[in-house]
Amino acid sequence: LFGFVLKNHRLPCPDCNTFAAGKCNEIVDTTLLGDGIEDIIAGDNCANTSGNLPWVTLGIEGNDSWGRRFTYRVSNNFADTTSSGSGCTPDTLDVSFGLCSDGDIDIVTAAGTTDYVARTVPAIILSHGSNGTDTASIHELENSNDDAIFVYRDFSNDQTAGFDDMLLWISPHILRKKMLDAGILP
Repeated sequence: LFGFVLKNHRLPCPDCNTFAAGKCNEIVDTTLLGDGIEDIIAGDNCANTSGNLPWVTLGIEGNDSWGRRFTYRVSNNFADTTSSGSGCTPDTLDVSFGLCSDGDIDIVTAAGTTDYVARTVPAIILSHGSNGTDTASIHELENSNDDAIFVYRDFSNDQTAGFDDMLLWISPHILRKKMLDAGILP
């Protein structure tokens, strides 16, 4: 992901995995759903902020250890292809985000809490573990409800609060530092 950002000055959009998500219905060809290529619509925005990790676009493996696609969520202001800059001061032309940009993804220690692990994250990658999204765990259900709140916690095989999801995220501070070091942000 960092290599993609340094080359394209933005994070990639997710690969739509269903027409029902966001504006994925604007993709005319159904063979393009789940093809591993990021989906961008008119207006230079992501068709949806959540979907599959765009593995073909990134040139990487697209499946987790259980053979399922990785879930990927991105904050649109870090992934839009706008050429007018981020709206931050100082504004950098042809860069999706700036030094003052924040993501819209929050990570908590348990579903329904505000015990934060990380806030204003620009992107996450998620494996839903051995049970996929077929779960009764309130914590795992939080990771598959298509909002911008995710749970990160230790493994548990408890019947009602079990957890085997694996979550990685990009720190906005590390992302901005890499862009500064590359001379892309001022």
